Amino acid sequence: MDELQHDVRVSLGYADPAKNVYIAISGSGTLFRDVQKATQLWSFEQRAYYPHGPADERLAVLRVLIERAEILDCSRTASYLLSAVKAAVTGIPVDVIVRITRSSER
Repeated sequence: MDELQHDVRVSLGYADPAKNVYIAISGSGTLFRDVQKATQLWSFEQRAYYPHGPADERLAVLRVLIERAEILDCSRTASYLLSAVKAAVTGIPVDVIVRITRSSER
């Protein structure tokens, strides 16, 4: 909380190693108290940090205004590498090839 008073820039990361998906988000953050939102997001495990539950006066919600988000989906690494080779040979952008490949797999 103290750091946000000096610099509102934040970076968040999410990883799902089982699915080989990774997300990085950067933007500006603000903290606010919202017991209703805290209750909605609440899980029992958080009681270890906030013993008074969602109404704990030390609990705040972090709102991030996203300026940049990057997703790395490595779940299809082999097919992506093949698509990259196709893109290099044909001159078709790799994202177009990946989109076509994925739609034909459905």
